[in-house]
Amino acid sequence: MARRVVFGNRRTRCHLPAGLRRGKARIDPRAPTADWSSRVRPIELKAVGSVTRPRPWQVFGGLLLIIVLTQLLTSWLGSRRPAEPPTLFAGVAALADPRAPTLGPASANVLIYVVSDYACGNCRALHPALRTLVAEDPDVRLVYRDWPTLGARSTRAARLALASAAQGRHAAFDDALMRRGGSLDETALRAAAAAAGVDWQRLERDAASPAVTRLLDDTDRLARGLGLAGTPVLVVGPYLVTGRVPLERLRELVRDARAP
Repeated sequence: MARRVVFGNRRTRCHLPAGLRRGKARIDPRAPTADWSSRVRPIELKAVGSVTRPRPWQVFGGLLLIIVLTQLLTSWLGSRRPAEPPTLFAGVAALADPRAPTLGPASANVLIYVVSDYACGNCRALHPALRTLVAEDPDVRLVYRDWPTLGARSTRAARLALASAAQGRHAAFDDALMRRGGSLDETALRAAAAAAGVDWQRLERDAASPAVTRLLDDTDRLARGLGLAGTPVLVVGPYLVTGRVPLERLRELVRDARAP
């Protein structure tokens, strides 16, 4: 006979010994206990498969993917950050120098002083927006104050760029150098000169002239005296901004500079 035992909401059939059913079962303390340790078998872990170490190209690819995703996230967060109010700059008059190369009409009602370095990544990223702004707004004029602070290559590039103004090709040389695809080496400098239609031998002679040296030294003293921390720096009318500035933000600054 089976007794119905209830566990919660489930019912199972459980066969109990007769002694337990009648409540007459007794436990003999002298009875030997079973030695279960001899019956327990050790658990053996078997490897399902061998562990494969990642190959070097897989590690490199993973790191590269992380870097790209981090840059994309940083760019996206930066685009959603509200624009900071423009900072009034008291040193605008000090940046004016008739020796500095320019782009745009002399009659423009908004001047943008561009303090930049050809070895600076943010300066190169900013360059297309500046060129677009000048092309679409006939009353904007760029004034270039080259401030090479990133080593010998940036200094040589700045010398050649300033020297290209003597041939009337500064805008073309600057554009080719800023839009280059590789590093700032001698090959890139010669390629930019060729794209701009600059005479290379004359360019090198002019780059070594005392006039170019004085202009670079004066810009360096001026930038440090004004407390500038690095490049790029833009002074749009009376307002100073730093870093990579989007085109729409440049348009806003130009509108603010024209406001009465």
